[in-house]
Formats: sequence, C-alpha cells, structure tokens
Amino acid sequence: MRKATGKVVSLVLALALVVTSFSSTFAFAATKTESGEASSIDDVYLVNLNGLEGENLAAAKAANRDKFNITDYVAGETLETYDHIVLDDIDIYSVSVSGDNIIRVTKNDDDEYIATVRDTKGTGKATVNVLFTGTTTLRGDEEITVRGSSKFTVTLLDAKTPILGDAGAESKAAGEGVDSVSALQKNPQYVDSAYETVVEEKVVTTAEAQVYLPVADTNSAMAKYVAQDLQQAVTSGDKIYETDAYIVSASGTNNYLKVSGDTITYGVANPAVGNSVRLSVYSTKETTVEEKTKYTNNKTVGQATVKVENRVVGDFTEVAVGDGEKDSDKVNMKENVVRSKSKTYVKLADGWWDVTGGDVESTNAGLVTVSGGKIGALTAASVTVEDGTVGDIEAATANIYGGTTGDVDADDVTVDGATVASVSDATNVTVNSGKVTGAVSGTTVTLDPTSDEDEVSVGAVTAKTLTVNGMLGKASAAGFTANAAEAALSVKGENATIGAIDFDYYSGTVNLVDFVGTVPAPAKATYTGYSETGVNLKSETEDSDNETKATVSGNLAIYTIELNAGSVTFAGNVKVNNVYGGEADMIINAGALNITESVATSNTLKIADAADVAAGTVVYTAASDIADENSFIGYGYTVKKVSGSSTDAFVIDSISFAGLTMNKTEAEILLGTSETFTASVYPNGTTMPEGAYIKFFLDGDENYISGVDNGNGTATIEAKKYDSDFDVLNKATLTAQVYDQYDIQLEEYGEATCAITVIEKPKTTYVSDTTGNVNVVAGGTYQFKITSTDGSVPQFAVAGDGSIFKLVAQSNEGNDYFFKVQAVGTVGQVCGVYVNKEATPVATLTVAADYACDTTAVNVAVGATYQVKITANSMPTLAAGNSIYSVAFASQSGNDYFFKITATQNAKAGDVVGFYINGAPSAAFVATTV
Repeated sequence: MRKATGKVVSLVLALALVVTSFSSTFAFAATKTESGEASSIDDVYLVNLNGLEGENLAAAKAANRDKFNITDYVAGETLETYDHIVLDDIDIYSVSVSGDNIIRVTKNDDDEYIATVRDTKGTGKATVNVLFTGTTTLRGDEEITVRGSSKFTVTLLDAKTPILGDAGAESKAAGEGVDSVSALQKNPQYVDSAYETVVEEKVVTTAEAQVYLPVADTNSAMAKYVAQDLQQAVTSGDKIYETDAYIVSASGTNNYLKVSGDTITYGVANPAVGNSVRLSVYSTKETTVEEKTKYTNNKTVGQATVKVENRVVGDFTEVAVGDGEKDSDKVNMKENVVRSKSKTYVKLADGWWDVTGGDVESTNAGLVTVSGGKIGALTAASVTVEDGTVGDIEAATANIYGGTTGDVDADDVTVDGATVASVSDATNVTVNSGKVTGAVSGTTVTLDPTSDEDEVSVGAVTAKTLTVNGMLGKASAAGFTANAAEAALSVKGENATIGAIDFDYYSGTVNLVDFVGTVPAPAKATYTGYSETGVNLKSETEDSDNETKATVSGNLAIYTIELNAGSVTFAGNVKVNNVYGGEADMIINAGALNITESVATSNTLKIADAADVAAGTVVYTAASDIADENSFIGYGYTVKKVSGSSTDAFVIDSISFAGLTMNKTEAEILLGTSETFTASVYPNGTTMPEGAYIKFFLDGDENYISGVDNGNGTATIEAKKYDSDFDVLNKATLTAQVYDQYDIQLEEYGEATCAITVIEKPKTTYVSDTTGNVNVVAGGTYQFKITSTDGSVPQFAVAGDGSIFKLVAQSNEGNDYFFKVQAVGTVGQVCGVYVNKEATPVATLTVAADYACDTTAVNVAVGATYQVKITANSMPTLAAGNSIYSVAFASQSGNDYFFKITATQNAKAGDVVGFYINGAPSAAFVATTV
C-alpha cells in the first residue's frame, strides 16, 4: 500500500475546506487483517568462499556466489487461511535472522531479500523467519489481508572442509545437504575374492560413500558438492603415498574396504548384527623420499561409524515361521541348519535368512505374504498379513487379515480380523473386523462390519470421507476430522458410534442414515463466506422400518440442517443458516433454535420438554421475514410471529394434545435390577380423547428383559439375563401407544419409545489420566484430566470437608475436563477422588512431606545424642513421640536444618520412639534405645 505524504494529506484537507458547500462524507478505508498458516520451507545449505583471494574472490562475489536470494528461494510458498483459502500470490512482509551471525539480510532495488555471507571463512547455523502477506476477497467483497510466517535453517559450510557422506550427493539440487553414511543390512550382497581365506571366500555386506568438498553454485552461495579423489590407506610399511588424494581407512572386526577413484565401498565380511566398521578420512601432507615429492597422513578430516543392522533386503515373497526341518538350502549362509519353529525366516536366492524381530525389505514387485512369526518393519510393493507380529508396514497395498502390526503406510489398506497400531496417508481404508488402536489418516475410510458378530473400532480418523456402518455389527471411531472440501461423514445403523467431529471449516455433510444414538455437535461447521465452507447435517433412510432416531449433543453452529427421515434431537443451542427437509421430526429445546437465512421444510418441530409447551413460550427465532407461522409443523402447538428490527420470534399461541412422551428415550438397566418408565401426555396440561388410555409393549427376548404394564401410564422393566456373545439379546424397545375405549390404537397420535439395553456392570462414561495413589507435597497442587466419553460433564469430587485436599480450579477443552486440587492437610493424610458419584474412588491422594530427612532409623545409647538433618524450604518442627527423648534445634545451613535428639536417663534399652516432622500423623523416623 502506498503511503500518503504529509503534503498530500494537507492538500486533501484544503480541498475539503473549499468544498464545504457540498454534501460530502470522507472516510478512511480499512481492511481486515488475520493470521494464516504459511507452508513449510526446506532448510538450505550455503558455502563460504574460503580459499579464494584477490581477483578470484572478486569474480566470485561479482557472480553472487556469496549471496542467497531468499525471495527466489521461497517463491511458490503459500499462505492458507483458517478456512483453507490458499493464497499463492503472496509477498514477503519482513525477514528476521537469529542464531549464528553468518549472514546479513538486505533488500535490493527490486524489493528482493538477499542474504549475504558475512565472512569468507565463516561457518555455523542461523534461523531465517519469513513473514508473508497476501490478500483475498474470496469471502465476499471485503478485502482481507493475511499474514503468516515460516522458518527455515541456513547452514553455512566451509569450502575447504571435506564431508564424508552417502554416495550420490553430486546429483543433489543446489542447497541440499549431504546424507549420512548408510548403515548396513545383515545379508551380504556379494563375495569378494580379495578376502580369500584358506577355506573359502568371505561374503560381505556393503554400502558406498564418498568424500565431498562443498562449492558455491555458479550464481549463488547455495551448496553443490564435488566428489574428491581418494586412495586406500596403506596398512603396513612406511605408509607413503604417490598422490595427495584423501586417504581412507577402516577399522572394526571383519571390516571391509575398497577404494576406487572417488568411491568408498565399505562393509563387514561374514557379518553379524551389531558388527561395526569405522571409516576415517585423512588429509595428506608433502614429504620427500629419495628427493621426490611424496605424501603421508596429515590429520583426520572425517569419520563415521556404521553398524550391521537386523535388516534383510532381497527378493522374497513370504515371511514365515520355521518348520523345524533342514534342507539343502543354507540358513544365514550356513549349511545343515534347522529352521527353528520359534523363529521367523525369509527365503532369498542364497538361502534362508533368520529375520526374527528384524526389518525386512522385499525387492520383488509382487505380493509378500506374512503367515506368522515376528518381524520389525516390512517394506514391499504389496503386503498380506495372515498372522504374526509385524512392525510398521510400507507398501502400495496392505491387506491385514490377522495378527498385529504397527503403523501401516499404504495407498489401499484393508483390515479384517487384525489389530493395527495406526494407518497413515492412505487413499482407501476399509475395516471389516478388528481394530486400529491409533489414528487413521487417508482420503476415504470405511468401517463396515460384514456380520452382526463382527466388531470394528478405530482411533481418531482424519479423512475426506468416513463411513461408520453399524447396520450389522458394531462400528466405532474415536473421532473425525475433515481434511478436504466436500467432506462426508456417514453414520449408519444402531450399532455405530462416533466421537468428536471437526470439519475444520471445510465444506461437507454429516449424514445420519437409520442411525440410533448420539453424535457430538460438529465443530467448525459454519459458512465463513468462502464457497468451500459450510456443513449440512442430514438424516436419511435406507430402511423405513429402522429410521434415524438421533441426538446431537452440545451446542451446534452449522450451515444447513436437512432432515428427511426419522427424528433428530438437538440437545444444545442451534444456530443454522438454512433449514430444509421433508417429513421428519426436529426436536429442540424451547428458544434454542436460531435461523439466519432461509427455511423450506416439512419438518415437525417438537419441543423436548413437554413442560415448556405453553402459551407465550418462544419456540425459535429467525432473521426478519425469512419464516412465517407455517414454516414448521408445530407438534402440539401453533405459533404466532413477533417481529423485531432484525429478528423475528415465533411464540406459542395455542396448545392441543399431540401424543405421548416417555420420561426416557434410551436407558441402560443393570443386570438384576429394574426400572419404571412413565408415558405422559404431550404437551403437559392437555388431555387424551375421552375414553383413551396408554398401553405399553415390549419388543425383546423376555428371557433377558421382561416388563409389566402397571395400568397407570407406567411400566416396570426388569433386566433378567445378559449375553456376552450376542448383544442383540440384551436389547429391547419399550413402546407406549394411545388406545380408545374399544382397544383400537389411535394411530394419529403416534407412539413414544425407549430403547433399553441390559448392561452387565455399571457403565463408566469417563477416562481418568490418574488412578491409584498420588502423593502431593503439602501445599502443592495436582491436576486430573477426566475425559468424557459420552459428551456429558463429569462430576468430580474430593472426599471430606476440604481440610485435606480441596478443589482450587477447573476448566475444559472439548471433552477433556481438568480439575486441580491442592494439598491443605497434614503429611500422611489420605482422601479419595470420586467421579460421577461412583462408590469406588478413581484415585487416592496422600499429603506428602515437603521436606527430606536424612534418617529413617537410628540406635541411640542412654544419655547419648544424635543429630538429624532435615532439608526444607522453611523452618520445620520436630517432635518426639515420647518424653523419654528430648529434641533441640542445633543450627541451619541454607535449606538444611539440624536437630539434636537425646535419649534421657528415663529411656531404657529396647525403647522405640517415633519422631514427627511438621505435625505429620506418621513418624518420619524412629530411634531405638540401646
């Protein structure tokens, strides 16, 4: 933005004075500024110009080989707003540098930020922090300025200092670093006749390295690398060399070294896991031998130690447990070896290799099958795990049909009957049975039990699409976070469960399909003004006999609600732009619904609490003139509109009997107990038709759940049995209907239902990060984290009257609730911590000493004195449990306090006395009279 000068402002003011006869308004334009997230920037390696002098140095600087164009380097970086507007036309707002003083950043005439290497011999590391700025109007007409920063590390290398690293660095792009020397696999690559012994040649596992000198690129200080000529160290004699090439040596048991030109081939002969080879690189210095210039070792300029890892690389297609047999094939290059049934093997061209607990990598382009055993990481083109224990898997396709694995990093992943630690960066993930204990990230994730006996559970899912299909078996996900626009979360059936939902301001849909249960209110689901934001919450049906009966917990702010089937109860406040839908029930708390843009629906709008259905109650509010008295079908009431300046309120005008309501819509009954349910008229204060009455029905297995219609609008349900194998037997539905005096159902009044489940033991709806006993220093604090698993607020209580421990602070982040307690009692006192009024404490707290004593037990002769040291932040007190011992303060040194205890003449051999610090109920130490 161009700044107005003082003269220009003065001119504007002067003109304003001249035209006072005109009706004008002058305003200063303002733009909104917000923070965004800048893309990450790769670290960069620069090289100094050490070794260049005079004209050569001047020429290098003239070619900008001491400079690094930051503006060019970060070109292509982006800024992203919180709602994922990506700004790729961005500018650098400012640049700052911290760390070693190796570069100076200035701005040239072209507004480019240029880093100049300060010293031709300087080295070190600096952090460059780039603040970007850009603008967008994609949320509307208002221009928004976005700023965000990204850091990267600049490493300045010395042009005269060689680098020992992995082979191939000469082909790296300017500015990249040299990779470290590679570790060694345990299976050999070839046989080298240079290692011939009396009996046989030795097999060798090898890798390659090179020695480089960094050099500034042709037109910048960015590093390129030149591989140096090398020569192999002479191991005997006078160690004189013909050239000044760098000298390379190797040490370690069975070390292998071959130097050719600029390449080091290093390794271990007859390798075993843990064997190591140490490479050393030396510069040379001139010496004279028989009046000729020769070279000898000067100093060490590079070293690296690598080990033989428990890692096998080769062409194999199966990982299997040994069969207890031996055949003509070698095992680990040895003949006549039995393949143990307790070990795991792969077969390569040179025989079998024991890979128990080790990493394996297949070079075969086909499928690798793991039929059992235990291995570490597995890398292959395609993987099928049938059984066994496998570490992390990297493949294009991974089918996990059994066993246990670590993280699976594959494009297509199927889990069926296995346990997987996590799934990373997949395109398609399907889980038919089994579980993923950790996070799942991908594009499309489907949890789809194939029978009512299958059960699927996964951790938090980050994806574009997640389907949790509980139509047959149980399917649950710990949470869902959208990672792309047009995201979709589908929750199906009565056996589906979903944790926290976060759309992260991406557009998308939450689709409840014949779903029965509770979902948390989606977070970050609003429309920001950007076209790719805003979420639609829908209900649909695939089976009209099992329509959605869902509850959305928590406060909801969302773009659209579109209910087309069943009923959805909104437990908290609802702010929504648009409401659409067909014949479905929308159940809200009175006054909790606010609509801001449009209403076009055939929904029946019910008020959750029948007691709130009364004349004058506000049902919902809407922006002016977007709704009228007929926008919803009122359940048991009619409304009238009360218009405001910007908001209309819809208030109950009249009420009439509409049907029944149950005191609970779902209930869990503990095995061996019973519960009574009440059906009543809706709304309160209305009456059923003359002669009508309430009749109950129980749909379930009476051997497990039985009921009695008490004839007075109540029914008592008893949980008689529990089946741990077939959960369907533990479920029933209690239904209340209206019948007339002729025992004919009055269907126009619908029915009230309650889903009942027998539970074997009390259900815990929280997870505590703390269990067992916790010692808290007197006066100190301790914080509990209680995570709600059902969205309800946990009830936290400390036993007692607050004289031992008291609650001093509490807060929450989502479903995580934090409770801080302070130890206010005396040392040794104990109390319990209780959650949700459970009878058993989740943890116990003990007031611990805020001091340290150097004595736990001591023998003291009659008349003798013993000195005790107590370390504390303030002067402690020390008291004897019996007057036969006296206590006297002796001295202080810093936080160390010294007391003398004396066994008086009244003490006799065998007397044991406890000593108490700061009035604690238990003794800190005891003294025995001798």
